[in-house]
Amino acid sequence: MNLGKDWLAFNLGGFYRNRGDIRIPGKAIDEHFIAQQYGLTDIQNSSGKIPNTDSESNGGFAGISWLGDTAMAGMSISHVDNRYGVPRGSHGLDPNHLGGLELILPKLNDLTGFEDIFGPQALFPNIRLAMRQTRYDFKSEWYEPIRGIERIGFRYGLVDYQHTEIQGGLPFTKFKNEAGEGRFEIDHRFFPRLTGTFGVQWIGRNFSALGVETFVPETKQHSLGFYTTQQYTWNRWIVSGGVRIEQSRVNPKASELRLRGSALPPIPLPDELKYRTTSFSSSLQRNLVDDLTMTISFNQGKRSPDIQELLSLGPHLSIRSFDIGNVQLKNETMNMVDLGFDWKKERFSLRVNGYYNRTDDFIFQRNTGLVYEIDNEVIRQQCVSKAECVSIFAYDQQDAEFIGYESEFGATLYKLPQGDLLLTLFSDYVRGRFVRGMHGDVPRMPPLRYGIELGLDNSRWNSALRYTRAEEQHHPGENETITKGYHLLTVSADYQMKMGKWADVWLFAKGTNLLNEEIRSSVSFLRNFAPEPGRSFVLGLRATF
Repeated sequence: MNLGKDWLAFNLGGFYRNRGDIRIPGKAIDEHFIAQQYGLTDIQNSSGKIPNTDSESNGGFAGISWLGDTAMAGMSISHVDNRYGVPRGSHGLDPNHLGGLELILPKLNDLTGFEDIFGPQALFPNIRLAMRQTRYDFKSEWYEPIRGIERIGFRYGLVDYQHTEIQGGLPFTKFKNEAGEGRFEIDHRFFPRLTGTFGVQWIGRNFSALGVETFVPETKQHSLGFYTTQQYTWNRWIVSGGVRIEQSRVNPKASELRLRGSALPPIPLPDELKYRTTSFSSSLQRNLVDDLTMTISFNQGKRSPDIQELLSLGPHLSIRSFDIGNVQLKNETMNMVDLGFDWKKERFSLRVNGYYNRTDDFIFQRNTGLVYEIDNEVIRQQCVSKAECVSIFAYDQQDAEFIGYESEFGATLYKLPQGDLLLTLFSDYVRGRFVRGMHGDVPRMPPLRYGIELGLDNSRWNSALRYTRAEEQHHPGENETITKGYHLLTVSADYQMKMGKWADVWLFAKGTNLLNEEIRSSVSFLRNFAPEPGRSFVLGLRATF
């Protein structure tokens, strides 16, 4: 709901969602993957739906702003609560290790009093997540305070996030992330042809993942960055450039990382990890003719490792993995060249760009091929029972290259009384490979995709039928699985109704995966446990006042 009077504007809203288990056209778990990765052939699988994927969420937001002639200031608060389940894997209580109770189990006709041991939650415990987030934002801007300065802006946001991973009804690991981020910017036009921005950004973050298994110790992270972007226009040429310098430090409170129940020696941690990065960007844009623009850009960007990449050690149940950080990680350096063309006419448009990205010391999660049994707290080459097993991923660095393109063609086929008939053709692709050391494929990359969309729209309503073809991803990476290609057909429509001068109402409908294809996303850690939803439909109403 949006309200306003004189210099004040108010914004208020909320939502509630409740969803049952995701329905799918086939089986939830890829049994070939389970046999290959975990060495298990007798697993609990399901067809037609993914158990334990129901969810319930609610939230709301409120904001107030003062809008003056040459300045504005506003603040807002938002809150979200979300409870949902993680797809089940090949896990459960090991029937061969019941502490002697397996000897009397065949003689029991009445399990009263043993529900906590032999009940469904004990044999096949659900993994649930309880998430909440509260966010506070403040923004102010001052327009043209003096000659040559177009805007002075300040923004600050504070996020209080936590989620708890719950196994068998009991808290397992609690993730907490408290982060504050501020930004101060000055936009200038000192000369008629030269415009740009000078800015400073600072971030303070407290992060931890503690519980039965300490996934990440309590850690503080602080960073301070200075940046500028400048743009010069001359006839048909536009030259742009930017520089960013950032200093960051990571301070873990723990002195070592230790895996509970393991014979592995502890990993000592320094009191502080420091990183400094300098990034550059430049681009040259040329209007070849009135409707055709060519842009070539070069970027060299550096990124310092994140807390989880450095300090993880433990089960990460929300993505069914066991993560191992690496305190030896260095900055990764991206060198990218991008060439693009943008052609716009009255009845059609064409956008094509290709890029080459060479990233030195690229940070990624490597599938080690090993598994971790959560119940037994043991690292193995394969699961030896139906205990809770998750794959072990280790953060690593290798030089890598990425070659890809994006393209889209749009045309107005006919102008009809009911609206314009539109055609869109699109495609994108990226190939990632390690160039030294491993000489393999970068894991979890998207496949080649292309498709077509037909749309019909006018000022009050629009509709579209979209078909996407994704090819097989046969470059999955080390110890990863090939994902099959799929056909995705979606349809959407929405209609806007004016309710006088006080409200706007939109009615919308969307159908997804109309062909009911089994789709496993190559970029998802959960793809072998949870395919994308099958045929589904959404009807809704949205109103603003």
